Amino acid sequence: MTPTGMRRLHPLSPLLRGLRSFWFVIAAISWQGFAQLGLTRGAIIVAAFGLLGLAWSWLGWLTTGYQITQGELRVNDGILTRSRRAIPIERLQAVDVVQPLLARLTGLAELRLETAGGGKTEAPLSYLTLAAAHDLRRQLLAHAAPPPTETTDTPQTTPLVSVPTPRLIAAQLLTPHILLLPIAVAFTVWLFIINPDLTLFGIAGTVTAVAGILFQPVKEAMVNYRFTARVAHDGLRVGHGLLERRAQTLPLKRVIAAGVRAPLLWRGFGWARASVASAAYGLDSGIEGFAGRTLLPVGTRLQARQVVAAVLPGVDLDAITWNPAHPRSRWVAPLSWRRLAVSMEDSVFAVRSGWATRAELVVDYRRIQSVRVTQGRWERLFGLATVHADIAGAPGIASRARGRELSEALRLARDLIRRSAPPAPAPLPPADRPAGEG
Repeated sequence: MTPTGMRRLHPLSPLLRGLRSFWFVIAAISWQGFAQLGLTRGAIIVAAFGLLGLAWSWLGWLTTGYQITQGELRVNDGILTRSRRAIPIERLQAVDVVQPLLARLTGLAELRLETAGGGKTEAPLSYLTLAAAHDLRRQLLAHAAPPPTETTDTPQTTPLVSVPTPRLIAAQLLTPHILLLPIAVAFTVWLFIINPDLTLFGIAGTVTAVAGILFQPVKEAMVNYRFTARVAHDGLRVGHGLLERRAQTLPLKRVIAAGVRAPLLWRGFGWARASVASAAYGLDSGIEGFAGRTLLPVGTRLQARQVVAAVLPGVDLDAITWNPAHPRSRWVAPLSWRRLAVSMEDSVFAVRSGWATRAELVVDYRRIQSVRVTQGRWERLFGLATVHADIAGAPGIASRARGRELSEALRLARDLIRRSAPPAPAPLPPADRPAGEG
């Protein structure tokens, strides 16, 4: 406990956070820097800055505390500048328990809180014991959502979807990064041929450049290792990760949109990727015009339909009736015009796009904040327009219906405005008139 009565983080937190300083300094110096400084001088600099980082982390631990009170999570932190944050629990969009490698080795975890419209994690608590992190997550979600009506929670033991490791690895082998690998290896061999006297640091720099090409597919495979998704009473529960294990919970009532995309090299195997967005997860890159959290890193079309239906009940991707783009859109989008389509379902607005990567996006009408109709130069030339549905609290999500004839685009926009309008408030009962009034 802190002097103010707030709970402290785990005593090992300063050590784990301080160790990051060593890696940051090593990355900042780079191979070229070590070559200029020498190994001994470089090691001294790394050690000095690393120890300063440890000391700073310890001071931060002394001044950090948290507590739940009056419907808020209150967090105090800061060394030179004190910060006191009060996060309304009802604004929480997602609560994640994350275990980086060093934290897993020590049995600790980090709690990350995502709020509506937040551009980054709100007041991450690192680190707590794993049991304490899960217990705090349960408390927060219990305050953020009404209590479950059922006493059993069978979906916790039966995953909605799980991704086999062989399929995950095979999917990463079918990415543009891997296709560029032979070129990178050939370039590395060519460097050795023309310059056989490369120094140790030159070799390390060249190998690092080749490793950079492998970084994204390897990272994707490690992040989504042993991926499982379950629907429980408190929301969608997702678990994944090899070096950094994550347990994430997203309340289903916070879901804004869901999307599925099928890259060109995956389609021969019938694979697709599904994602979901809430107000807290709408800023990272993903589907064309769509961003969010992974629902399914790679799976069959049937599995993609299942996870989308789980987060948006009543939505069946294969039952959507698509209205294709106008034939004149071939001059605006020559490769993808046959895929451009839109649909106004009962509860969602759906758009389809993409040629190399086929994408489908469905958005809850209630989450649409504004509707726009735009015309670029080429669109004006051919009498076409694009309808944009902007999503409340998630600027990273942009559902666009392209290739629509102008008159149709205006009708579509009016229909979207009507469907997304909040229900009119119930009329107030007439007030009693004072006695004596006519």
